[in-house]
Amino acid sequence: MPPSTPDSPITERTHPPRPRLAFRVGVVGHRLKRLNEAGATEPALALKFAEILETVDQAVRKHSTEFRAWYTEEPPELRLLSPLAEGIDRWMARCALRQGWAIAGVFPFPQAEYEHDFQGDSLDAFRDLIRDASAGPGWTRFELDGDRSDSATAYGTAGRVLLNQTDLLIAVWDGHLLGKAGGTEETMVDALRRGIPVIWVDAHAPHDFALLTGPQRLPKPAHGAAHATPQDASPVDEKGMAEIVTRLLTLPEAERQRTTGWSDALHGEPQPPALDDFYRETAPTFSFALVWRAFRDLMTSEHRQQITTRVEPFEQAVIDKWPPDRSQPVSALVNTLRPFYAWPDKLAVLYSDRYRSAFILGFFLAALAVAAALWPVGIGPGAHSHHEQIGTALELVAITTIAVLIGVGRCRGWHHRWLTYRLVAELIRQLRIVAPLGAPRPFTQTPPHLSSYGEPSATWAEWYVRATTRAIGLPAVTVNREHLLACLTHLEALMKEQCEFHQASAGRCHLIEHRLHTAGLVLLGLTFLACILHLTHAGPPGHLLTFACGVFPALGAALAGISNQGEFRRLSRRSAAMSKELARQAQRATELRDRIASAPSGQAGFLPEAGALAADCARVLVTEVLDWRTVFLDRPLDTPV
Repeated sequence: MPPSTPDSPITERTHPPRPRLAFRVGVVGHRLKRLNEAGATEPALALKFAEILETVDQAVRKHSTEFRAWYTEEPPELRLLSPLAEGIDRWMARCALRQGWAIAGVFPFPQAEYEHDFQGDSLDAFRDLIRDASAGPGWTRFELDGDRSDSATAYGTAGRVLLNQTDLLIAVWDGHLLGKAGGTEETMVDALRRGIPVIWVDAHAPHDFALLTGPQRLPKPAHGAAHATPQDASPVDEKGMAEIVTRLLTLPEAERQRTTGWSDALHGEPQPPALDDFYRETAPTFSFALVWRAFRDLMTSEHRQQITTRVEPFEQAVIDKWPPDRSQPVSALVNTLRPFYAWPDKLAVLYSDRYRSAFILGFFLAALAVAAALWPVGIGPGAHSHHEQIGTALELVAITTIAVLIGVGRCRGWHHRWLTYRLVAELIRQLRIVAPLGAPRPFTQTPPHLSSYGEPSATWAEWYVRATTRAIGLPAVTVNREHLLACLTHLEALMKEQCEFHQASAGRCHLIEHRLHTAGLVLLGLTFLACILHLTHAGPPGHLLTFACGVFPALGAALAGISNQGEFRRLSRRSAAMSKELARQAQRATELRDRIASAPSGQAGFLPEAGALAADCARVLVTEVLDWRTVFLDRPLDTPV
């Protein structure tokens, strides 16, 4: 589908978007001086590189064939990330270009400054390589704002950005532990700490290679040896490399075994939706789950918009916050991510409306069932038998409606679909923050004491976001003052937007909880009064008081059940605290933006701080949604008894 522009309409999809299959290989290795000392030559290493890349290529294409339904119809994109420095970076890039791979250049400095690292033929080779890479599909260049006075930090930052975009790292290392900052060893250690598999190719002939997996230290030379060799680690063959690629791309085993999430819905707690369930979703034209919206507006005296059954097209519904604009890298990224956010977000809203409408209606119908059962009593002595029949029929209708609502809601998985789709949407939202800066995406891991609630990182939700991250890649941008200011302005606006959302949510939930609690106290007081009047034979006739003594507590219990199921008190407190934290993060973004704007011309090296701030903000958002998910997992749709 052609990209949207500010003047072109958005083409609505009929199903959720699927990411393009992409796989990212990072490369790190020594420059020419250290390679010469190890006796390495480009022709010899090129054979190893070709072998490794071909194995990865075949594994990705085999995965594409087996799991075609998970991705778009575009062919897979294999992407090599490299700083294109002298030595291994260029040797590997040339090999990747020959095999049709896309190249993503990660430069520690703007290109004009980076070229000062190279002289004569080396500079010509650098420019020729960029020319050849840019002629092919998928070329991108991410130029950092490294400070030349602190080159080690600049190269270290470039290595971290490369790892943020890497699924598998190929490292050519001579086995000598020199502890050089920003070098090959540091990048390898960082990769292992993050859990990124590393294919270690020995810089010494015959260039054996081995698999390193973290967390672990780099191998040390054996006793009496001059340097470490791959024999000290875990040797890996073509089959082993293919298995690594497959494991990185494939859904977790438990997810692959599920084609649908609802097979056990009638025999116990329904399972969360499977990936196939998500891909089969469609955008309805109408939604009749209006009870929640009407209840919310009634309890808060709000009328934010007219309640309607018509459902606005998903992507159009988020256009104000995710505009179709490609005028700068940040807005282009927002435009690309829009459908990936809009579908899970609006599906979550639909299933939330259904789930909440169901339990609110269920509690009120339970109170109505009690009122229907006591109706003949309320009519008084002399009531005809047909009044009892009508009351019994109304009670049966109420109970049947409750059973149908709960049964349909559980079989369709309204509760779990709401939670899962909301998690996906929020994980996509935080990509807006980190991706323009090449910052790391936070992982969705729950603490051990909440492990019984499941591990989101082992679900298709995490897989989908990771696949989307692979597909969008790094933006083609020079990280200069203008880009950093644009990113921080965007970050500040997003934090303020979320802060305002949580402030409104805190106030709304507090008001709902307060009014439900007050109404419950009033009903308790009326029940107490009815009991006193009944005992003293004062006031209304006894049959009316008997009716009141039964119906008022039932209605009070219904309101208490709605308050408990909706978790309004807890949501109010959580949102109030969250709004304060988001305001603090927005202030940090403002202060950093102002500091960059007022910095002397030519001052560089702000990316690490900006990237760390973006990662912190993303972590706040992800942690909040994971905790929110845990709260509502304990509130499944169930009969109001």
